[in-house]
Amino acid sequence: MAVKTILFLLLALSAACCAAQVAVFEAGSPGGSLRICENPSDARWDGKYVLENTTEGYCVRPEGSRDFLYFALEPELRKAAGSCPWLVIECESDSIGMLNMKYVSSTDRWQKADPVRLSPSLGRDRICVPLPDAAFNGSENGGADFRLEASSLRVYSVEVHKEKPEGYADAYGEERAKQILSSFEDLPQSRPGEGMMYVLGDSIYDVVVPPTERWKIPFGHNSDPATQAMHRSLGATSLESYVTWELCEPFEKGGWQWDNWDRQVEGLQQRGLKLTPFLILGPAYSVPAWFRETEDHVPCVCLEHGTESKIESLWNPRLKPWVERFLSEFAKRYNDPAKLETVLLGIQGDYGEAIYSVSGGWTQIIPGEYHSHNGFWCGDPYALEDYRRWLRERFGSVKALNRRWRTSFDSFEEADFPARGEEVGRYMQSLPKADKYVKRQYLDFMEWYRGAMGRLADEWMGIAEKCFDKRIPVYLCTGGNMEPQHGSDFSLQCKIAAKHHGGVRITNEGSEYKWNNCLVRLIDTACRFYGAGFGHEPATDVALNGLTARIYGAAVSGADQLHEYARNVFATAERTAIHRKYIGCLKRYPKPVVPVALFYPLTGMTLDIAREWGRFTNFSARLRDIVDHDFLDERLIRDGALKNYDVLVLQGGDLVEPSEALKLRRFAENGGRVVIVGQDRLVDSEGSGESERLLMAGKCKKGEVARVRDLREARAYVTEALKGRYPIYDFADDNVFGAQPAPDILLLHNATAEEKEAKYLWKGREHSFVMEPYSIKEVKL
Repeated sequence: MAVKTILFLLLALSAACCAAQVAVFEAGSPGGSLRICENPSDARWDGKYVLENTTEGYCVRPEGSRDFLYFALEPELRKAAGSCPWLVIECESDSIGMLNMKYVSSTDRWQKADPVRLSPSLGRDRICVPLPDAAFNGSENGGADFRLEASSLRVYSVEVHKEKPEGYADAYGEERAKQILSSFEDLPQSRPGEGMMYVLGDSIYDVVVPPTERWKIPFGHNSDPATQAMHRSLGATSLESYVTWELCEPFEKGGWQWDNWDRQVEGLQQRGLKLTPFLILGPAYSVPAWFRETEDHVPCVCLEHGTESKIESLWNPRLKPWVERFLSEFAKRYNDPAKLETVLLGIQGDYGEAIYSVSGGWTQIIPGEYHSHNGFWCGDPYALEDYRRWLRERFGSVKALNRRWRTSFDSFEEADFPARGEEVGRYMQSLPKADKYVKRQYLDFMEWYRGAMGRLADEWMGIAEKCFDKRIPVYLCTGGNMEPQHGSDFSLQCKIAAKHHGGVRITNEGSEYKWNNCLVRLIDTACRFYGAGFGHEPATDVALNGLTARIYGAAVSGADQLHEYARNVFATAERTAIHRKYIGCLKRYPKPVVPVALFYPLTGMTLDIAREWGRFTNFSARLRDIVDHDFLDERLIRDGALKNYDVLVLQGGDLVEPSEALKLRRFAENGGRVVIVGQDRLVDSEGSGESERLLMAGKCKKGEVARVRDLREARAYVTEALKGRYPIYDFADDNVFGAQPAPDILLLHNATAEEKEAKYLWKGREHSFVMEPYSIKEVKL
């Protein structure tokens, strides 16, 4: 009797589940009422898919690297689906990622459904999701009603129900959350090396949220327990979240909203993680709308157009108290090293780096469109007032200023910026061939313009230092490549960070190690010299090879943190496997052995960035394939950094001022070697031969100043200079890189997609071995 009762109930349940079923697709079964669209005319999907017979049954998957599957109901069934149909999807994926869905709604044919977390350890998974406000009409590509998107996706069946079917767990419900959490906690656990902070970030903003609700969805990580467990398994020590003033005090002064961060911190602590808050005040998207209605709001103004931005002016005299208030309020609540791993400061620009406005992009979602471009943002009256004050302090008298610039001002109040309006572009193009007085005025302007950003950084770092526990390091966020309009000065920012016992995060890495090195190595060098911490962050998504390239770059440079977007790690199963294999190479090496430095000609780049930046990076990338090297700009040379190196390389065409030439000469007199590659005569910014005379003043007592014709001769020269005292590692032009992050360790990186032979010479013996593609190899000396 009991058996019959159970059987009856099961049949009744089945009937109830099927009663509301509108359409179904089953892989390997033709003629279903739900079909895959085979020609949707999508740029990323040409309708090709693969039918597979697996141990779990028949499934379909997108062909090759594609990640979309489009589905369409039979036309006569679309109305029967109703306005809130439910999908039951049986699928699996080898990747740790999300199942994303877009469907036709009454207002948008690409309506986004809330994504569903996938876990490989669940195997053949059953997902039940609603599609609110659906209006299927076949208007997506190829006549589709909805599409599924995920990496390594395999679909066994899809059912469309008019209402939620019984017996299925809601993909967004508590039961499903527990299931996903358990699956991630069971994953293999990866870890970086001792003393290394590995910070994971995530997508910034995926949907347009109504202003009244936006504060409920923090930028970056708004992570649930399962996501936290997943990121912990990947080796994260903290998760980064954008904490803008606008999110914390969205509606009115005093109306603080901390619920999101309370929840995040509590969940992270439960899973052995911490929060890295990106505290941002200044960029347009970080300032509450109510503040912009007050007299304390002073926007940046561009010199070219005289147009206001929505970004706060660096020279706003009323902004500092608001910065102090924001940082202190956050610190009152979370100032605990058990909760915060680091604090990252976002002080200016479009996104929060210590640079001026370049391009608004997604930041305009919140404040609306605003004037932004790569230009000079000092057009407000407070900026001009500060410039004139700086000139007065710098030169003392207007007579001294007139003598330097060949001007005829009666007072400092007559001094203005070098150009305004349409003249700015023409002025910048004329600089390489301008006379020495024009160049002097421009270089003085740039010293002030970059210094203003430095003074803002100093102000923020000083406030943060007072607010936060000394065990919570504070980092300044910076980016770009120091082109003049950015207004950044990396070695100055590093010096300021060290002054406040903090660090610097640089946000511009990509996938290729040798190019990343060009972008970040000045920060690395300066932070090590001045005693600041430092870390690297990618500008956006990176390719597969970028995972090991970035791990290698952080390790050999002596960084103490690496930021990675989580999607770069779990987008495919192959990425996750590569990450797990090499994350242990991410170690903290505080004193890497780097006997070679390359001169970083900031003055030359300031006068002609269009020519000098490309010339410098191309030379550095080729030199890096031969030998590891740091960068020394004029400030580092003036401050005594040369003493830490055996060899300084000057590339052909570098502009060297007499003051630096004198320092280089003394370096050579004391035993150092200066090698000039492909250059017959040194020049300075005023076109004189003084730098040549100072550097080449006869034979040196202990060291040498040598000229070589090209990089081939430079390689031979540097090899001979280092032989016997340092290991000679793979001095070949082959995209296999070597470095000595500690006295007893070599770390090598094969940056190619092929196996490569790597060699090194140490104590008279040559060693060689084969390296896998995109691999890292540690050698004990």
